[in-house]
Amino acid sequence: MPEIRITDDKPLRRTISVRGLPAGLRRRVVCEALGHVGAATLFFAWIEPGTGVLTGLVPCLVVLTAIHGGLWCNLAQNRLPGSPVIRHRIGGANRLTLTRGLLIALVAGFLFSGPLGQYPGAATRAWWPGSLYLLAALLDGLDGYWARRYGSPTRLGQKLDLHTDALGILVACTVAVGAQRLPPYYLAAGAAFYVYRFGLWYRRRQGYWNRPASPRTFARLVAGAQMGFVGIAMLPLFAYNVIQALAPLFLLPLLAGFVWDWMIVRGAIGETADRRCRMVLRTLVAKVPPLLRIGLLLSGGIFIHRMPVAPPLSAALLIGLGLMVISGLAGRLAALLLSLALAYQATAAGPAPLLMATLVGAVVLTMAGTGDASLWRPEDALIFRQSAGRL
Repeated sequence: MPEIRITDDKPLRRTISVRGLPAGLRRRVVCEALGHVGAATLFFAWIEPGTGVLTGLVPCLVVLTAIHGGLWCNLAQNRLPGSPVIRHRIGGANRLTLTRGLLIALVAGFLFSGPLGQYPGAATRAWWPGSLYLLAALLDGLDGYWARRYGSPTRLGQKLDLHTDALGILVACTVAVGAQRLPPYYLAAGAAFYVYRFGLWYRRRQGYWNRPASPRTFARLVAGAQMGFVGIAMLPLFAYNVIQALAPLFLLPLLAGFVWDWMIVRGAIGETADRRCRMVLRTLVAKVPPLLRIGLLLSGGIFIHRMPVAPPLSAALLIGLGLMVISGLAGRLAALLLSLALAYQATAAGPAPLLMATLVGAVVLTMAGTGDASLWRPEDALIFRQSAGRL
């Protein structure tokens, strides 16, 4: 399909100067920013006493500037849908998003810390980056729930949430690669969003029409899995070779989603083809996981049979989680716990081929779910209801 070029697609914008914003709103935003700067200074003065404070504080302040700068530039959109009145308060949901931004900025402070090491020899400070980012990931979604619960969703909140998510992935991937917890090619996960947005901007600049890409239900799930994986990878729990083997399982779906949306934007994929492919994907997610569960039964059974007499983890724990996954009893949650247990086993006993194959199967079931013929899937309803609300 040939691309459509138009002469002018610049949207009509209503610009509001800073002086036109409510004074109370400006004051609250400035106080929020100063509070975060103070909290970051105290944090790094605590964990990096002496001259090391600036090493962590400088990249942290750069990220805080990006977060609060995005907030300041979009204050004119701090209004309820359909209302022309700019709200005087930031709102609880936006404050939660800004708190996530602060946690991400603290993660950025470890950019020049060097390798984090591996448990049990890792220092106490090696646990900070991953813990901070996992806390930020857990808070993701709570801000959206807050806005819907108390009837305060704004365009500002949507933009700030998206900006914080994308910047968080970029910061976390950069720190993880610099700390030698993820392979260098994983920087592509952090850059993908910004490359995509630059492509959209460049096409508009050239006068091309960007076709709208409809929201994908699985996009939020992939993004959540991405945040969880990067956060866990930064923790000094698992061996680098184990993390390196699992990295493509999380990176490829993320990049594939951006490539798919880009093809829709360019018009290479029409609406009918997009709808058909979504149906195929839903069918695969429903029908393929039961086959993976059978494969997990076989590989897991052989692995348990060959397990040493004194394994680092109890065989009963692995068997119990494996049976939950195979039967589909809270299968996605059980697959997540089984993945963590197997990754620890591979770190302690070495990444044997059969063990890694079982681990890969558990990770795939964590992301895809257990599919048809599952006994109970409460986490699926929660995840997709949350995704629908955010999208």
